Amino acid sequence: MRPTSFLQSYLLRPLHQRLWQGAFALWALFLTVILLNAFSPPDKAVDAHMVGTDFMAFYTSGSFLHSGRACELYNLDSIRNFQHATATAAHMDFGDKVGPFWNPPFYAWVFVPLAALPYWKALTLWGCLSLAALACALVLLVRMLGRRGGSLGQQPLGWRYWALVPALVLVSMPFVRAINHGQNTLFSLLLLCLTVNAWRSGRALAAGLLGGLLLYKPQLVAVMAVVMVLNLGWRSLLGLALTGGTLLLVNVLTLPGTLGDYLHRLPLIVHHFQVEMPYAWGRQTTFLGFWRLLLQGPAAGQTSMVVRLLNAACCTLLGGGLLLAGLRFARCTGLRRDRLIAASVAAMPLLMPYYLDYDLLLLAVPAVLVAGEFLHQNASDPYPPADRWLIRLWGLLYVWMIVNPGMAGLTHVNLGVVLGGGMAALLVGRTLRQEKVVFAEDGRAIAVSQAQAA
Repeated sequence: MRPTSFLQSYLLRPLHQRLWQGAFALWALFLTVILLNAFSPPDKAVDAHMVGTDFMAFYTSGSFLHSGRACELYNLDSIRNFQHATATAAHMDFGDKVGPFWNPPFYAWVFVPLAALPYWKALTLWGCLSLAALACALVLLVRMLGRRGGSLGQQPLGWRYWALVPALVLVSMPFVRAINHGQNTLFSLLLLCLTVNAWRSGRALAAGLLGGLLLYKPQLVAVMAVVMVLNLGWRSLLGLALTGGTLLLVNVLTLPGTLGDYLHRLPLIVHHFQVEMPYAWGRQTTFLGFWRLLLQGPAAGQTSMVVRLLNAACCTLLGGGLLLAGLRFARCTGLRRDRLIAASVAAMPLLMPYYLDYDLLLLAVPAVLVAGEFLHQNASDPYPPADRWLIRLWGLLYVWMIVNPGMAGLTHVNLGVVLGGGMAALLVGRTLRQEKVVFAEDGRAIAVSQAQAA
């Protein structure tokens, strides 16, 4: 048997079979780590008192509002004192860390009911609500897959296809980090799924209204909002304005003075953590983070002009391509719209100045949109070379994120950004790719390259 025969036979298997094999391997690894942790010495094992560190910032913001201390939401000294006292009372391994509240002030209202509970009960409830949001998001993601196409027309989507969505999401590193840190990523994924669902069906006002709810994390919606308005028109812009205006009004009326603090103090807090002290740039999935880590390392200091220029060049290339796609296909529908949505969501982590790796869970949306398109093709039809590279890069990024922070710290090369950048560029290219859309007898839309059409 030739050494390459096993690899060749593996690559010839259908994509969904290869994905299942990868999912089983990752689940085996995940369960092995949990088992080893259970039998590790107490001083080396990860226990419940080490989780939920990011939730501490949310709990702090809710507690400040609950006790009438809204003016201290962005006061680092007040935050530090409260969090260390809370961690001590909860017997939590918080060390000398401090978790600032990075979100706009109105978002703190979400955590006022949780702040009335002891910390661990609040974290447990938050985790349950997050998993409920994830369950809803998974249902929407599965629905995005649609029905399987092929030579026999559309067929019901069997469990071997739709079950891959939860199987891969639940063992992905962004999900593990989000749930371990007590982050709000699972709610962000649900809101994104709701927004994309409305966008795909052409409900412009609803898409804008739902997308505006993501303004509690502006980096999750900024790029997508521009592309959505280009595609859906003024009604989506009206929806974004209505939601944004309502949140602004709530902030002004219920938390007077805090918006000014947010705009003034938050840049100072970012400067403190990213410039005045060493920073984990390997956790940032942005072009800025890549060049900063590569050329300056994690050490404290101002970002150099060279880093800024390189970041601007990368953002211009990718952002310009995405903008070109949005303008060229401003009123596209169907398959082209799905491609435009996938490209805009995939480009966001790279173009923003701040985007952490656990929010890469939102890439589940473009992954499902692309997979849904592939399911409508005949299994015998070969993928174009660009699509084959897209599948490879997506798989590599998924696996590499397991070790990316550690490897980035050792090598000062954030390979996750390289893989994500290549993937986003290919998604933009797919949107711009000149293809003729033909319709099968059963009404399925199928993209055919110009060469195939000829």
